[in-house]
Amino acid sequence: MIERTKTARFGGEDVANRLAQLGDTEFDELSFGVIGLDSQGVVRAYNAAESKLAGRPKVEVIGQRFFEVLAPCARTVEFQGRYLDVRNGKLDSALFEHVLDHRMNPTRVFIHLKRTVLGDGMWILVRRRPPSISQWLGST
Repeated sequence: MIERTKTARFGGEDVANRLAQLGDTEFDELSFGVIGLDSQGVVRAYNAAESKLAGRPKVEVIGQRFFEVLAPCARTVEFQGRYLDVRNGKLDSALFEHVLDHRMNPTRVFIHLKRTVLGDGMWILVRRRPPSISQWLGST
């Protein structure tokens, strides 16, 4: 895995800048899931960690609408509401817990939402819930 000093860190304030600088290999080597959406909520980026967590290959996901097709379980005030608040600039970012359960066993995860550096896109970062919050914040 890539050392956090050289790459994006889940929960980091500069994560959007770091993600924008990664090449394809580095993007796929991240230890947490990353989903990049365009301004319409269509998946444009999807890394290997998220593919493994969700059990869906990249080719099946790219080009799909996130909230309508891939994760209708995220169409809640807690998730989609925060997503809209970040996308619309009401919040700089959002960190919260969520249970993903669409086409998979229910899995408790931490979500970090952040706007992309350029354009109107959004990053959805997904990390399996570790045993402690210090482990979540202290690792890539």
